[in-house]
Amino acid sequence: MTLGSGSASLRKILVVDDCAGVRVIMPKLLKRTGLKVVDRGLHTGLKIAFAKNAHYDLVVTNAPGPFIFLGLSVVYVAALPEPDLAFYCAASLNKPFRNDVLVSAVLKCLPDQTQPAKRPPESERGEGLQKAKRSA
Repeated sequence: MTLGSGSASLRKILVVDDCAGVRVIMPKLLKRTGLKVVDRGLHTGLKIAFAKNAHYDLVVTNAPGPFIFLGLSVVYVAALPEPDLAFYCAASLNKPFRNDVLVSAVLKCLPDQTQPAKRPPESERGEGLQKAKRSA
């Protein structure tokens, strides 16, 4: 699997969550930015991620462990994100979150089209995003 390349409109995001309601709203928000979004439950999402031809620029999920193991860039969204898992994610957000905070986190975590994928600086991971959420 490879991360990041192509124009913004061709960027692919995999949304994996056990809550069907969350899987309805997140793709709608992200598609508005021109991203291609696939949303699935955990079991199907894992099958997709493990497929040999899978290519996603980012995974947005409440179960980041397996996706981190695969080396995918992850935005971790959970009611109470586990700090040990959040450390390995590009960003983490507490549910419920504001729509603009989710979109901003995802866009910041997408790899630069001209640069290799890299982990965002400490200030842009979950801690900074949560501070922005609380102060807004």
